[in-house]
Amino acid sequence: MLKFSPAFIALVFFMAAGIAPATQAFQGRSDEIISSTTAGEMVVLLKSFGWEAEITTDNAGGPDAVQITFNGYTSWLRLKDCPDNAPSQCGSLMFFSNWDLGRDVTQADMVKLNKYNDVNVVGRTYFIDKNGPKGDQVGIDFVISIKGGVTRQHLIQEVEHWDDIIDKFVETFRSQD
Repeated sequence: MLKFSPAFIALVFFMAAGIAPATQAFQGRSDEIISSTTAGEMVVLLKSFGWEAEITTDNAGGPDAVQITFNGYTSWLRLKDCPDNAPSQCGSLMFFSNWDLGRDVTQADMVKLNKYNDVNVVGRTYFIDKNGPKGDQVGIDFVISIKGGVTRQHLIQEVEHWDDIIDKFVETFRSQD
């Protein structure tokens, strides 16, 4: 029989108490209905996939975002549809990632993006005209609405899909056809 010292038991209890509020958002029943979430709750969920995630503050006074890194890609999550009386409880999640082309957008680039958007139901692709020395950017976004309520499991499955969306987009955009 294992015996633990009172100091060890107190340490474990203290650590668990400190973690509980942060992980509470995604430890509920999988069929529980949720209709809003916070950046902190999303960081916990994203990290549970093995992704790096941290809240970043917009110094220009805009809303906070979550920077996400996985599989060599950096992307962002902005929480939207947040009521004025509860600005941290948001009903929509907008994931996005942009890449510098290092050149101007070509007609072939436009054809690829339009083809991707025509075939794929999730993940909207776009160009950003930077008019700078690095050229334009290409990007993709993915919006998840939880307004009105979704199960906790549905939200987890949708968020986890983000890495597949990026992989498919990058593969399509890099293809030679």
